[in-house]
Amino acid sequence: MESIFNDGFQPLNCDEDVLMLGKDTFVVRKFKDIVLRNIQNNIYSNYNSSKHLFLLREMTGALSGGNIHFQSSESHWKFCTQDVECQLLGFGYSAWQKGKLRIKTDIDLCNHQKVIIQINLEFCLKEQNEYQDPIDKLRQL
Repeated sequence: MESIFNDGFQPLNCDEDVLMLGKDTFVVRKFKDIVLRNIQNNIYSNYNSSKHLFLLREMTGALSGGNIHFQSSESHWKFCTQDVECQLLGFGYSAWQKGKLRIKTDIDLCNHQKVIIQINLEFCLKEQNEYQDPIDKLRQL
């Protein structure tokens, strides 16, 4: 899932990079797991509620218009968090890099039975001009 905006955010693809949010630090892989568990808990706790289950089925189940009836077998939702101030210590960085973190989530409901959730993190350096890709540094040598 790539950013649709040209706003300087880049995907955090290295699960071993370290994020600092306030005074708390997380390895990217662990942070994604925490976000995933939180979303799963919210989905499944609401999914088991008859009121939310009815609403979910109504939203994803069928579309009707006149004599035409469409049955939906899948639903796909995407959402993105607001940007959060953080720091990143990643491969190729010699120190913590200040910037902003964005969490993007894809949720697929397949046949009203199976839920697939994908978490993607994006980071934007506070000072874009100070960053230079480690590969670019090698090319200059």
